[in-house]
Amino acid sequence: MTNEKNFVPYSGFLFLLLTFVFFFGGLFLIIALKQIWAAVLVFIGGFMMGGFIIVNPNEANVLVLFGDYRGTIKQNGFFWVNPFYSKNKIFVFYGCKQKKQQ
Repeated sequence: MTNEKNFVPYSGFLFLLLTFVFFFGGLFLIIALKQIWAAVLVFIGGFMMGGFIIVNPNEANVLVLFGDYRGTIKQNGFFWVNPFYSKNKIFVFYGCKQKKQQ
């Protein structure tokens, strides 16, 4: 049996801004300034879009990279991880804590 690893991902909002800068900045350079090399920026921006992940309450995401377990994201929020990770969503139910009756 393997131990569960807690994975701490990057903030999704920072990478969303970075993705927009790469993607739309590259489009601007291609269209307005006729810089063909900027297609690399558009490609990088498009590639980065595959790394966004949303974790809702009572959910977790298991991250696997080429068949190797990398960790589990348990915290709720909007995150960015390596686009090559396979992101498998699992539902977590912790149950209700009941008070003991006297």
